[in-house]
Amino acid sequence: MIEENKKFTYWIILLPIIAIILTSSILSFEFISYEKKEFEEQSIELEKQYILELKQRIKNRINRVNELVKTDIKLTNEDEKESIKSFAQIGFNTIKTTYENNPKLSKEEILEKIKMQLRNLYFFENKSGYFFIIDIDDKTVMNAQAPQNEGLF
Repeated sequence: MIEENKKFTYWIILLPIIAIILTSSILSFEFISYEKKEFEEQSIELEKQYILELKQRIKNRINRVNELVKTDIKLTNEDEKESIKSFAQIGFNTIKTTYENNPKLSKEEILEKIKMQLRNLYFFENKSGYFFIIDIDDKTVMNAQAPQNEGLF
């Protein structure tokens, strides 16, 4: 009987310990599962929020770049207009000065002098800008870039 009492006492002591360990393990597992699920949900929500913020920043940058391009195009167009006006003024002044400085020459002689002066004037850094003369009948009188076209329509 003492042996049975020892076993009984042993079980009385051991069962609560096993119950506590088992209960704490189950509660720990449940707590960890809940926290993991909460973490995953928050991670997904944070990722969505980050993506939305990133999209908005990208959209803002694109809008800023678009505005810069529009401004640059506007400034470039204005600069080009001013450059073209300046080049046209150079051509006009060359023609006017040649005409005024040679009042005794014939129209053909003055035109030849003007053609000689304008043929050698190029503009833009790559020298792609040049002067040309087209008469009222759309006939090419002078073309610095393609002299073989002179006299053609």
